[in-house]
Amino acid sequence: MKESVMHPNERRVREILNIVHSGRVSGKGLEDYFTPDAYYQPLVPAVAPIVGPGEIVAEIARQLTVYKDLHAEIHIIMADDAHVFTERTDHATFADLGNKRVSVPVMAVFDFTDGLITAWREIFDTRAAEAQIGVDQKAMSKIMGQ
Repeated sequence: MKESVMHPNERRVREILNIVHSGRVSGKGLEDYFTPDAYYQPLVPAVAPIVGPGEIVAEIARQLTVYKDLHAEIHIIMADDAHVFTERTDHATFADLGNKRVSVPVMAVFDFTDGLITAWREIFDTRAAEAQIGVDQKAMSKIMGQ
């Protein structure tokens, strides 16, 4: 059986997800994975893109104040020189909402140029998250930073 070799961009995405899911993103060098004009859109199309490495890390840090014990269960990951696609289930605990554990399917696309991320876009079913957390659409928008 032929041994598979992980594409460098897949390795970078896995590293980023590990940093994010460690629960602490500040001081971990996460900014170094992005081009200066990179953007992160955590919920396409409902949330506007966050532009710039510092702003991206700040948004992820904000998200980590809302939930804890984050874990990404990657189901499929495909990578080439320009893109990485992931299908995963994110599991997280919402401490301020009675320690509810939520599992949400997520699709994400990472665009790359010369080994750096130029865009990171995610989409997930907010209604599924709302139902598991026990909140309405307005409360979910607040959770998403809108």
